[in-house]
Amino acid sequence: MGDYAPYINTPQTAADMNSILDAIGQSGLVYWGFSYGTILGQTYATLFPERSERVIIDGVANQFIWYEGLLDSETFIDTENVWEGFLKECFKAGKDCALSSLAASKDSLKTKLFSFIEKLKHNPLSVYVNNTIYGTLDYETIWYKAIFPTLYKPSNWYALADRLAKMIQGNATEALLSYGLSGPWNIEGESTEFVTYNDGASGASRWPQDRESLLDMLIPYENESLFAPAEYGGYYIKQQWLIPRTHKYVPRVGVKTAHPLLILSTTYDPVCPLQSARSANAAFEGSRIVEVQGYGHCSISAPSTCLAKHVREFLYHGTLPESYAQCEVDGPYFIKPEEDGKVRPQKHFDDPEEQRIHLAQLELARNWEW
Repeated sequence: MGDYAPYINTPQTAADMNSILDAIGQSGLVYWGFSYGTILGQTYATLFPERSERVIIDGVANQFIWYEGLLDSETFIDTENVWEGFLKECFKAGKDCALSSLAASKDSLKTKLFSFIEKLKHNPLSVYVNNTIYGTLDYETIWYKAIFPTLYKPSNWYALADRLAKMIQGNATEALLSYGLSGPWNIEGESTEFVTYNDGASGASRWPQDRESLLDMLIPYENESLFAPAEYGGYYIKQQWLIPRTHKYVPRVGVKTAHPLLILSTTYDPVCPLQSARSANAAFEGSRIVEVQGYGHCSISAPSTCLAKHVREFLYHGTLPESYAQCEVDGPYFIKPEEDGKVRPQKHFDDPEEQRIHLAQLELARNWEW
């Protein structure tokens, strides 16, 4: 990265967005940001409120923790609630969730899964497919490369349940092919690391430099959630980050934008909890939250025509809900894929336009990549 490295950060990107707007002759920003994109959206709206014309943030990260916090105290607040939701919806789905046949109740299934995965700590599964495809499935792979990433995307819950059921019953081939041979995120390069650590409280001036002091901080944090170790290695990088922070951005409350923000969240998001959306709501005057009453990362993880109408009204006319709004999910979570690969409606709508929106949302939820 050379001399450019210190300037790879979110505030600089926000400023670059103005250059794009100026180049195309557009005065106000129209923006829909997901996940990290909500950090960029909040940063832009704080730095350039007069140009924030239609800003949606969806699956919200807490910008106050992002920029100023050492350990992220909010990320995993609802992760285990999503895991519980996976198990609950599995039993509601019956035969459409392969795991439901392995236990008599949600709690007994949970116990069975925990017991099986715990044994992988000391006895990983060896899986041989052929002379070029083979490997092992261990505790970390199943929790942090299989289960945790799939909590983001309920459209993949059917496949996860099917692969876990087969693995428990003695056939781990599909689990290895899906989770054991590559990382789950499909993120190339180092840009994510540069932005994260250049933005935040990184380096020796903010972190203890000896190993024991760092572990004294990390171990209690990692023990707060079953899924917290998924981020374990990142804190060692943050501790030792050498590139100086060049930006002077500090999040603040009481920001009045050209038009109030629309804030979207599921009830239970595995990494960007509803609590973080409420933090953004408190920071931006007049903003409104629409909560999709379900599971998954960002509102698009589950179909909701109610949500789609709120988004359409906001983008087309600037209309916000009068107060905090809630929308139901349209359809079940465990959906068996069709043999032809096409999506099928999960709910009937008398209005043809609403039916088209429903099908489009199902397609988006299935094909979205992080």
